[in-house]
Formats: sequence, structure tokens, C-alpha cells
Amino acid sequence: MKLFLGISIPHSVQSYLADLQPEQSNSIRLVLPKLMHITLHYIGEAEPKQIIESVEHSLKSFEITTFKLHLTELGYFGAKSKPAVLWASPNLSESLKLLHSQLTGVLNELNMAIDDRHYQPHITLARGRWRKKPDQAERDLLQRFYVQTIEPIEFEVLDFVLFESKASECGREYRVVERFSLIKE
Repeated sequence: MKLFLGISIPHSVQSYLADLQPEQSNSIRLVLPKLMHITLHYIGEAEPKQIIESVEHSLKSFEITTFKLHLTELGYFGAKSKPAVLWASPNLSESLKLLHSQLTGVLNELNMAIDDRHYQPHITLARGRWRKKPDQAERDLLQRFYVQTIEPIEFEVLDFVLFESKASECGREYRVVERFSLIKE
């Protein structure tokens, strides 16, 4: 199983983000709104049982509870003229950084290989598949995406999720393996 830890996005925010997506083209593939999420850690191939048990055990000592995120900007990874990913970004709140950091500790204890690059939380809206130089129509649709302003939309993070990622005929599909509540009782 290919696994990752992430934050689900509420349906209302998914709908809002779908309105910000660029038009689909031969080189730009849109992400379905139901697949939008914020990745906390990509794990890769692993058995979920050990991860679930470790996270549940560690969650009791986490210094984090529910928190709010708000979307702050649109952006891209890769070259602006041929982006690999178009995204929306939430604020990098202290709570989000703490959750990411505490999960890093859990995964390190399990000797999982984790990405050590600077954490850049984002919600992928579209992926670029550039086989040729963008034509004028694609340059125009990218420009329309880049000049949009993002509304200050906010949502509460009540939990995070262990997702399974698998390929299907329609692209990638994500299945919830386990949900971990941040609500302290």
C-alpha cells in the first residue's frame, strides 16, 4: 500500500477551489475536488497497522488540538511558463507546523524514510504534463490562473487522515485508511 498522512479539505472549500482551477488542456490535468487535501507526510509503501498504532499511541502526548487554517495564496511548482503543479496554499500556522513536526517524530521512530525538504503545505489544483512548449491558449489560461486573488476562506482542522493512494483508470484515488481526531476529551 502507498500511504500518506494528510488533512482532508471540507466540501465547501473544495467547491471554492474548483472554481479557481484553470481550464483543462492537453498539458494541464485538473485534480478532482474530492481528491484535494494537504499532505502532512508521504510515507510510500508500508503496512498501515504499525503506523496506525504508533500515531494513536503518540496522539495522547501531542501538544495539539483542533485549529483553523485559511487559504492565503495561489502558486506553482516548477517553471512559471510550464508549471509541474498549480496549487493553493494555507497559512503555515504554528499548529500546522507542530502537527507536521510531531508526525515527523512518530515516523522517525518507525524508521520511515521521510522527506527532509522544507515543508510547503499546499492543495494541488492541477498538474502540468508538458510534452511541448505551451501554445498561446495555454499561456493565456495560465496567466488567468496566476492573476486570480484568493478569498480569505477559513476552515477548522478537526482531524488528520492516513490515506492509501492507488492508481485507477481515472488517475489516482485516495481511500481513508484511518482518521485521527484532534479533539481533546
